[in-house]
Amino acid sequence: MGNVFHIAHIELLGDQVVVQGYVEGKILLETLFTDVCKHRVVRTDKSIYSEPTGESKPICLKVVRICAYEKELPELYDLAGTLFLTGDGFDRLEIGDVLC
Repeated sequence: MGNVFHIAHIELLGDQVVVQGYVEGKILLETLFTDVCKHRVVRTDKSIYSEPTGESKPICLKVVRICAYEKELPELYDLAGTLFLTGDGFDRLEIGDVLC
């Protein structure tokens, strides 16, 4: 699994949706998310990872701003942060979902 965003918090801000959570992989400005799905965390003796638990739902949300540690960034790599998104499908997002 790579280049996904695990949603911990969702907020509407005008015509944007603001999601806070954790990036697995790398997300850049202008990244386009086309699916949202439920995931579960799997823990083994050597690693922790997430895997899909069901069907994904189509969305079309573009990253227009990235923030982490009180700074605006051009990308986010394996860190917690905040994404500002525009587009269609924000009504399908729930806490615990994964954007991919």
